[in-house]
This record gives sequence, structure tokens and C-alpha cells, in this order.
Amino acid sequence: MTFEFQCGCGEHIEIEAPIGKAPKTTRCPACGRRAKRTFSTPNIRFRGVGFHVNDYGPGSPKDDK
Repeated sequence: MTFEFQCGCGEHIEIEAPIGKAPKTTRCPACGRRAKRTFSTPNIRFRGVGFHVNDYGPGSPKDDK
């Protein structure tokens, strides 16, 4: 999982860590100050066949309106 941090100097930091092992704090590599964790959109990946046909194909629940 990718955790993102933003420093007051403008530096953007991304740290890869396993779920449940999130770094609580991190130091900016540019200035050495403590960076704050930011929240971003999750990385969603649709895999396999069927999700588009089931949700958006003819006869989907959206067509019943």
C-alpha cells in the first residue's frame, strides 16, 4: 500500500508499506522536517470479465428506472 506525505517545504513523499504497518511519521528528505500524512484516492483495479456487463450492460438495474 502506498502512503503519501506532504512537507511544509512543498516536498511530496510516497512510502510503500504493508497494510497495518503504516508509518506514523516520516521526515522530509529535502529539509528534514516532519511531514504530514495526506489522503488520496485509492488505487482501484477491476479485473476479470463481467463487471462491466453486469453493471452497465443491457437490462442492468439502471435501465429499470
